[in-house]
Amino acid sequence: YQWELHLARLEAGLKALEIPAPSEDLLEVSLRLLARNDLSDASIRIAVSRGVGSRGYLPVGAASPTVVVEVQDRLAVPSDPATLWLSDIEKPSAKALPVEHKLAQGLNSTLVRMEAARHGCLDGLQLNAEDHITETSSANLFWRIGDALYTPSLDCGILAGTTRAALIRTTIYHIVEGPFKLEELQEADALIATNTNWLAMPVSHLAPNGWEFPESAKLASEIRAVLQKDIEHYVAARNV
Repeated sequence: YQWELHLARLEAGLKALEIPAPSEDLLEVSLRLLARNDLSDASIRIAVSRGVGSRGYLPVGAASPTVVVEVQDRLAVPSDPATLWLSDIEKPSAKALPVEHKLAQGLNSTLVRMEAARHGCLDGLQLNAEDHITETSSANLFWRIGDALYTPSLDCGILAGTTRAALIRTTIYHIVEGPFKLEELQEADALIATNTNWLAMPVSHLAPNGWEFPESAKLASEIRAVLQKDIEHYVAARNV
């Protein structure tokens, strides 16, 4: 789903890291792996590293990038609405790392997820250095106030999520992007987390604040239906 967006983000991320784009046809490789493993509903993970040949932090030489393509069964989606933990771990600035792209180093996200798990929560909500809402360790965030959906803008230091892009493109809601302080979330009646595996995960509570979002499950169901329909149209168009 949205292969073109995923590939474009990969290529943009490689450019930001000054890693040459791989010469392999990644779509062909992925389709071969799916067929070989007899998988029809699966996730594909493509990792590209700088390759071998350097010692220390300064890359030297013109080594070819190393490409690893992995296919696996889709992870089960939690059946219950999630509780997010307000993380003490700051989201890295775009001035520190090209955070708009998926990066192989995920220590920040790992620490956030472990912190949330220690408090019995599914994931953590992170703020940036300006105390603006960003995202969770693995998902973008949308919340509803009135007839609009609000989501942090890319310049807040969030991942350019492909499911985020699909929701913005397909939803009937008015989308408001920008920098938002945590207090603005108190006005929301619904909060959802979006990624390619969950599509739209309802968030029922934010801990330890005790904030509740009573309409999250209903909104998530509505958004999932819209995204699922978009997936069906995408697949049908590619199979023509």
